[in-house]
Amino acid sequence: MTKDSRTSAAKPQSIQAHTTGESLAEFERDWLRLGSQRALEIVSEACRHIPDELLNLAPDIPWKGAIVDGVD
Repeated sequence: MTKDSRTSAAKPQSIQAHTTGESLAEFERDWLRLGSQRALEIVSEACRHIPDELLNLAPDIPWKGAIVDGVD
């Protein structure tokens, strides 16, 4: 993703084009999905930075499952 494509997504014209014809329920569902997706990305990224010594203290947690390359 280029810097331009990230910044253009925040422009009002892009938001309007993306949401035209969408009901409030659809809009809320999309934002809930996007918010949940972003939260998972943050948790995954944070897990990548936990030292192995700490990961080994909680072997019952499926750390490999928490660390993903991306969320679709």
